[in-house]
Amino acid sequence: MFHTIEQGMTVTERWVDDYNHKRPHQSLNYQTPMAYAA
Repeated sequence: MFHTIEQGMTVTERWVDDYNHKRPHQSLNYQTPMAYAA
């Protein structure tokens, strides 16, 4: 649970950034989405 909307938004933005830029995806042959798109 978050104490403020801003805190929740910050945590969500960080999670989305990690998911889209740093986390390898099995469906992309264990590449990050950014590496796959390049």
